[in-house]
Amino acid sequence: MKDKMLIILIALFILIPTVNAEQCNVVTGDGTKLGDEISCGTEHFYVLKNDGKRVKMLAKYNLYAGYILHEKGGYATTDDGYNELEEYDYATCWYESEAEDSLAKCIYAESITVDTMKQDSKAIGAYGEEKENPRYPQVGVTYLTDYADFKYNINNDLDLSTTKIYDYILGYEDTLKGFGIKPEKVAILTLDDLLYVLNTINGTNGSWEDLDFKSDWIEEWDYFYTLSMLNVIPKQYSWIYQTTYWLGTVNGTSLFFIDTLGDLCTTDACYDQVELGAGVRPVVTISTNDLFYEPPVEDKKDDDDKKDEPIENPETGVYTNLSFLPIGIVSGLGLIYTKKYRLFRKL
Repeated sequence: MKDKMLIILIALFILIPTVNAEQCNVVTGDGTKLGDEISCGTEHFYVLKNDGKRVKMLAKYNLYAGYILHEKGGYATTDDGYNELEEYDYATCWYESEAEDSLAKCIYAESITVDTMKQDSKAIGAYGEEKENPRYPQVGVTYLTDYADFKYNINNDLDLSTTKIYDYILGYEDTLKGFGIKPEKVAILTLDDLLYVLNTINGTNGSWEDLDFKSDWIEEWDYFYTLSMLNVIPKQYSWIYQTTYWLGTVNGTSLFFIDTLGDLCTTDACYDQVELGAGVRPVVTISTNDLFYEPPVEDKKDDDDKKDEPIENPETGVYTNLSFLPIGIVSGLGLIYTKKYRLFRKL
């Protein structure tokens, strides 16, 4: 009985670390560099920072939460559009042109109901090729009106508990815990996080004012509103703006966001771009102890193995260096045979 218990304990000792190690795995890179990809359960992330103790990661996609925005046109009047779409939480209608026979077009929101809060590859809040020609449906967006009464601290960090985002973040934290993962923090990207990323990319350690791309701001620094990140972020880091999502930083009464066109902007300056909302893209911090990385195995033979390999004489075709493998000679078949290398030659 004691022997059986000992075997069970040994098996548990072997298996438990394996299960924990598989909770968060390095997918690309080694998990230490900006942009390395990590998976936790079904969820995928990009490394923002790894200080040796903690890893801060940005979700690969927005959460499948909030609303799906649809476009529908062909209404004789905007009232016709509103009347048809009144069952939905939100609708906005306008005429497609100023021509007298112009038809009305509407955008309406379908509420998303989910049991488990997760990322979704469709939840990118994409605009399309240009702002004037957005692509629908837009999945996983939350309205600007959700932030009408938001609060923030002295550092201009958004108080998530005063926004709809808070419910989504709590739900996402529960999702990660369901995978056996205990995140130290779940939040959304801040302007300070983005500054760290830009400093890492540029090999600098400065403030916004110190960075060389200050001239790319459209407004003067004291009243900055928007930055085209296409000018300052190499294509290999385009995952930073592969979705449209809210930032957890406030500028007066305005909230920052990033869009799929590569713009960092505020709601005051770019209201038309984000009037219908942006997505929630979590930032998750975990302990490096919860991160499993298995270095790739190089497919090459050791020098000790190579020195024992049989060598063929190109003139005679006879293999030499076979004295270490006297496994057997099958003379009746006129063959030299080694079990390890399966080398054959007619005698």
